[in-house]
Amino acid sequence: MNAVWKFPVKLMFSQEIEMPVGARPLCVQLQAFRPCIWALVDPNTKETTSRRVSVVATGQEFDDFPPADYLGTVQMGELVFHIFVSS
Repeated sequence: MNAVWKFPVKLMFSQEIEMPVGARPLCVQLQAFRPCIWALVDPNTKETTSRRVSVVATGQEFDDFPPADYLGTVQMGELVFHIFVSS
């Protein structure tokens, strides 16, 4: 059995978000002016894992932090942020 769960994202460069083991991030979008990640999860999975989420503004320089996948871009007025999630 699967479900789609929402995980709010803070506007900070690096953060850890707890997700059920095996969660598969699907997209990032704004909800009520706050970025959120929606992920496919097995709601019966009790074990969680920390996923590193990085928020990078357009033009912001950054090192290649631990391997992360680009999930999407959110626009907040004139501000544009790109979201990366570790595997």
